Amino acid sequence: MVASSPTAQDEAHGVPESSTPTDARSPLWDGVDGFIERVVASGAGVEGLLEHKLGPLAADWYERSGAGVPAALPEEKRSALLAMLLATPLVTNQVSK
Repeated sequence: MVASSPTAQDEAHGVPESSTPTDARSPLWDGVDGFIERVVASGAGVEGLLEHKLGPLAADWYERSGAGVPAALPEEKRSALLAMLLATPLVTNQVSK
């Protein structure tokens, strides 16, 4: 990911500078990674990750770690991405009515 600074569009829409992408990982994401690592280390496997609703985040964690991504996780990630892409237009449409 490339570090960026807030754009004029970000500032016009009230997007705080801290919400723009950066190379640094925040303590929150470090904590999420640590939780995923503990679930994996516990032997709970993919079932444990899915039970904790960590499928999409775990898929990303496996990709970043260079390990093979378990078969069930890419579908979880695709579903989360689709939900995210659909949510904004749906909410925007409801608000404008």
